[in-house]
Amino acid sequence: MKRINIFDTTLRDGQQSPGSGFDLEKKIEVGRQLHRLNVDVIEAGFPFASQADFDSVRILSTELKDISICAFARASRGDIEVAAEALNGCSNGRIQIVTPVSDLHLETRLGKDRKQGLELIKESIKIAKDLAAEVSWIGEDSSRADPGYLLDAFNIAVEHGAKFVTYADTVGYSLPEEVSECIRSIVKSISTKAQVGIHCHNDLGLATANTLSAISAGAQEVQCTITGVGERAGNAALEEIVMGLLVRKK
Repeated sequence: MKRINIFDTTLRDGQQSPGSGFDLEKKIEVGRQLHRLNVDVIEAGFPFASQADFDSVRILSTELKDISICAFARASRGDIEVAAEALNGCSNGRIQIVTPVSDLHLETRLGKDRKQGLELIKESIKIAKDLAAEVSWIGEDSSRADPGYLLDAFNIAVEHGAKFVTYADTVGYSLPEEVSECIRSIVKSISTKAQVGIHCHNDLGLATANTLSAISAGAQEVQCTITGVGERAGNAALEEIVMGLLVRKK
């Protein structure tokens, strides 16, 4: 069975669930336990958003040297520079940049068109790759994006330095066959230039099914949370994905 990277976002996306907010002490405790679980990447927070998230990224990236620590950022210089500051030169540090890719989210969240969206991806990754050991990019609302534009966005991200590029079913809209088709197209388009990731939400109860479908189609990294905690109905659950891969391994 191929190697699948487990990217845990309990400390970032997971804490958006009502009642799941962590203070700094709890963030560090959870991060250490995730390290004990041997996940590949811990998304330790969104440093620009709060001091607690900044400190969580700083402390975990300093303490945990044999694991990748990721800082989340929007596609703006301010976000990216604060994320890099929090990582503090960590040799295993990663900055994950999010950019909307659906017309709906481009317009309502950023007030931009498709061409401006591609430019934003290019410029933000160019900034980040000079500030962190690794750069990843995630396409917000990938499941409702125009397929042609989605491929353009993924290719732009890879062309300008992203080593991990992730399809995000941000509002839990996709069905497994749709995810499979899109991931297969992305993997074919970018070839071996970067690893393709998957990030699913559970609004229709399909987060784990969609994640496993993406893996079957060629995704190499899965973004998930402990027990599926997360915004609205939650994220794909780490333990369900791992057991699904174990039980159905080929």
